[in-house]
Amino acid sequence: MAEAIAANKKFKRVGVIGTKATIKSKIYPREINALNSKLKIYCQSAPLLVPLIESGWNDEKEIKETLEKYLVPLKKAKIDLLVLGCTHYPFLSKQICQVMGKGCKIYNSGEIVAKSLKDYLKRHNELTIIWHPKPKLIFYTTGGVGMFKLLGDRFLGRKIEHIQRVVLK
Repeated sequence: MAEAIAANKKFKRVGVIGTKATIKSKIYPREINALNSKLKIYCQSAPLLVPLIESGWNDEKEIKETLEKYLVPLKKAKIDLLVLGCTHYPFLSKQICQVMGKGCKIYNSGEIVAKSLKDYLKRHNELTIIWHPKPKLIFYTTGGVGMFKLLGDRFLGRKIEHIQRVVLK
């Protein structure tokens, strides 16, 4: 993610929204500035967005008000790029774009990381992927399997069958 941001010379002012833990870690400013120290990074925690998304809340007015609470400070800072620093946030991409306006590019970290991984795998053919006509998808979660299944079924629009809980040490 940091490489994609630092490589684009159009960006001068980067905003990052994330969970409290992500913002508190300062990982985005540290990694981005390690590659391009000229970028000004503005971070904003958005703790209400994950519960709002997970609850399925769809009151457009309330969603917009919540987003404005978090995004207006970044908009006032005149950022030209906003990084969605949480896997949940792309579910609000449309509303985030509406609040930020056309002058701000939005980076979905999941898409950027997936493209980077695809490029890496292409360059490292020793990691040959064997194609299978009916692959078995296994999902891993550090949280509860029941909640993951409920949300995953809803977000993916299909049934998730294989979920394993993992504990990070």
